Amino acid sequence: DKILSYPKKLKVGALLIKAIDEKDIQFYSTDEASRRQLDNLNWSGKVSDNSSGDYLQVVSTNLGGGKSDAYIERHIDHRADIKANGDIIVTTTLTKTNNAPASDTLGYLNNVDYVRFYVPQGSILLSAGGFRAPDSSLFSQIDPSFQTDQDLKAISGDSVIDDSSGTRISKEFGKTVFGHWMQVKPGSTSSAYITYRLPQRINLSDASGSLFINYWSTEYRDVDSYSLLLERQSGIKGMTYDASVVLDPSLTTVWHDALHPDRLEVNQRLVDYTGEMGSKDFFSILVAHQ
Repeated sequence: DKILSYPKKLKVGALLIKAIDEKDIQFYSTDEASRRQLDNLNWSGKVSDNSSGDYLQVVSTNLGGGKSDAYIERHIDHRADIKANGDIIVTTTLTKTNNAPASDTLGYLNNVDYVRFYVPQGSILLSAGGFRAPDSSLFSQIDPSFQTDQDLKAISGDSVIDDSSGTRISKEFGKTVFGHWMQVKPGSTSSAYITYRLPQRINLSDASGSLFINYWSTEYRDVDSYSLLLERQSGIKGMTYDASVVLDPSLTTVWHDALHPDRLEVNQRLVDYTGEMGSKDFFSILVAHQ
């Protein structure tokens, strides 16, 4: 009622729609039909299903970092190496810069973040580095009488800890999740990475896109697709990305498309997609033999 009676209600409405579209405001309904409609509009915050392609969402959880999140700049570097045998090896690097001014006593703090990388389900962790957990003395001991919360277990399931890197590996919302700690002091920059093999492969002998490409050209008899869907955590600002695909010398790119075509640079063996993260971003390519 207040918005409708406000003299500049069109301006307020535009800001409201922008906030909803960018996932800064989300909705939930116990009514099944309403919930499905909210999902279809991308207004519910639901993790998207991209089972046929690559996926990434980086989720930060500030634990003990005060208001330092307001001053954090984030950059994601996502590199997918497509090998001659069709394997896809991804290295995702998260770089965080803490620009908190000394004048802000609530924000001028060490940013302590438990960060999770949501990737395609079935991805296999190969290596990880650059992470730093808080000192063990800062954690409380678990009371022996505590029991597992069944609602949380239904979401996250069981988890395991990678012995070499300390990365926690779990499954949530149809994704594999790699979790670890990052810390960034004011005035400094910190980077951490994970390397993993995707469950899907490039298969040029039985390709889903072959009918499409052969409609336009018979030069490439066997093709297959690689796509990446990037989603941003709600409320996160100041995040940029550089997503690249590097093809083995025996392979080449024969078609491409993107949500923002002007951000996509393609030559035969290298694809680069850069920009500032909105609520989501997407690109796709078709790969063939050189």
